[in-house]
Amino acid sequence: MSVVQGAVTGLLVLAYPGVANWSSTRFKWLAWFSPVVQCYLFGILLANLPVDLVNEAVSRTLMMASVPLAIPLLLFSTDFPAWLRLAPRTVLSFVLAMVATMVLASLAAWWLSVPGADAWKVSGMMVGVYTGGTPNMSAIGWALQVEENTFVLINAVDMALGGAFFLFLITGAKPLLGRVLPPFPRSSGLDPVGQGAEPASFDQEVVWKDVSAAFGLSVLAVIVSAGLAFGFTQWFRGPFPTGEVFDQPAFNSSIVIFISLLAIAGSFVPRIRSLRGAYEAGDYLILVFCVAIGSQANVRQLVEAGLPYFVYVGFVMFGAVTLHMFLAALFRIDVETAIITSTAAIYGPAFIGPVARALGNREIIVSGITSAMVGLALGTQLGLLLAYSLQP
Repeated sequence: MSVVQGAVTGLLVLAYPGVANWSSTRFKWLAWFSPVVQCYLFGILLANLPVDLVNEAVSRTLMMASVPLAIPLLLFSTDFPAWLRLAPRTVLSFVLAMVATMVLASLAAWWLSVPGADAWKVSGMMVGVYTGGTPNMSAIGWALQVEENTFVLINAVDMALGGAFFLFLITGAKPLLGRVLPPFPRSSGLDPVGQGAEPASFDQEVVWKDVSAAFGLSVLAVIVSAGLAFGFTQWFRGPFPTGEVFDQPAFNSSIVIFISLLAIAGSFVPRIRSLRGAYEAGDYLILVFCVAIGSQANVRQLVEAGLPYFVYVGFVMFGAVTLHMFLAALFRIDVETAIITSTAAIYGPAFIGPVARALGNREIIVSGITSAMVGLALGTQLGLLLAYSLQP
């Protein structure tokens, strides 16, 4: 039974992200349920069925393997030089968004608490998710060994509050914020680079040769990073006495940092940065992580612990947005740049196109997507840095 159960678990966890990607583009009524949401819900459903379908060992193995492999695939396409060449106001606005998130996450760790979790770990995850998105939060939660129920609950609250804020972004954000922020400096026409620069969709043509090369480089980055992390933690703590328990969170954090640095270094190589399908493959692995971690969630515990998490996540999210907009007004950043960089920080690349369309400005698509990719590259490091700085 355990072999069959393990095979079923592996098949469901690995295959459902493909179903989620397909269904989100095939059925209009699922437009509100992104693949990430679908994968979490499917995992939670598996965990709470009357019939026990989940092999915890298989699910946990897939969960632990997916994040380290996904990080390089997601970061290889980051174009740092292009981001630095953007208008100074775009770079400044995104930096202010990251600073605002770190400030509010620090205040939350000092003033608030959540049941069954360390506030410093939760704040680190908040920095990750609100400077680059779910992949950053996944990496930080993996590195700090955050409990599965805590991780799922944070994601559930983030999705609920994030959905409400997204409605505000595409409806009332520009009229309201336009009262205090200057208008966007329109050019004579569309940015020739921005024209047609829509976020890549999963169902685009994928060159499997490039995907294979990117995956191989990702595996190599993980292996090298594991060796570097082991050497670093051993050097930092000194020789391990016989019988001492290995510091797993420190080791995991070091792996994540080294993987990110190697991936960022690889992104400066044009051939690596141009590998087609790498980002989509990394995104698929993140969805695998979502199903796997959802499959270990206990609904009763999630419901019982819900309210404090709503307060904590809401305080960080809405507080960071408010501080970001205040700083944008102080530095005279235009309303549409402020909105699109806030979108990049909170939601990542996928939401740039819809928000830009709602704003009626295609010129900001490139700057928004590039900022989101930079946030994806930096968010994990910033989150871990803040978490360890807040650790009691």
